[in-house]
Amino acid sequence: MTKFLILIYGIVCYLLALATVLYTAGFEENLLVPKGIDGGTSEPLLVAIAINVVVLTIFVPQHTLMARPAFKAQWTRVIPEAAERSTFVLAATAVFALFLWQWRPIAGVVWNVEDPLWGPTLMALNFFGWAIFLWSTFLIDHFDLFGVKQVWRNFRGITPPAPDFCTPALYKMCRHPMMLGFIIAFWATPLMTIGHLFFAFAVTVFFTTKSTGEGTGLGLSISHDIVVQQHAGELAVESEPGAFTRFCITLPRSCAAADKP
Repeated sequence: MTKFLILIYGIVCYLLALATVLYTAGFEENLLVPKGIDGGTSEPLLVAIAINVVVLTIFVPQHTLMARPAFKAQWTRVIPEAAERSTFVLAATAVFALFLWQWRPIAGVVWNVEDPLWGPTLMALNFFGWAIFLWSTFLIDHFDLFGVKQVWRNFRGITPPAPDFCTPALYKMCRHPMMLGFIIAFWATPLMTIGHLFFAFAVTVFFTTKSTGEGTGLGLSISHDIVVQQHAGELAVESEPGAFTRFCITLPRSCAAADKP
């Protein structure tokens, strides 16, 4: 695959992902899309729940497996390394598009806020959640997150810089602002049906829980605060997928001397 084709591939993957995110925003509020969360083919309750569980569950192994360093090390033997992130984005987009297509509505109203004050307030909160999600992607480099920077650097022959661990803006207050934005958007709605509630609950569980042995990165975040913010030191990470990860901590000599009796 030539550098130009990899670039086009990455841009197409990004545009598909962006279109899916925009569709999802309309889907969960039944706004401006052909099929919303409360539309589509109706099924008996148990059948609808079973189908929805299956399509939601498919996203979990894809998202978890493809993010693992060991998988990436093997996968980049098959595809160009510069296209690895774009391929992850494409796979996640395809799985979520499958979910949007196959989702079955579940009838029944949990709440329906028609008050002229609180109804618009909930919609404003919904938009605020999507704004948090979008802003958060730019805080940690939107185009790197979606794989565009990787294919562009490959096209231009630019060596990627060493990763820099930082916690900008919202990341100082919340470990995963993007996920928080999703959760706010999915729960803040004037019309909450049983199907929407099922979806919001399932997504919240996925975003807020981890399997045994999978960390949240909280320890690394605390370490960064202690070394960098409290002691003006440096915390660097050197990593080779499937081989090793090394943490290098550097503290100013003055700090070390000050601690001596």
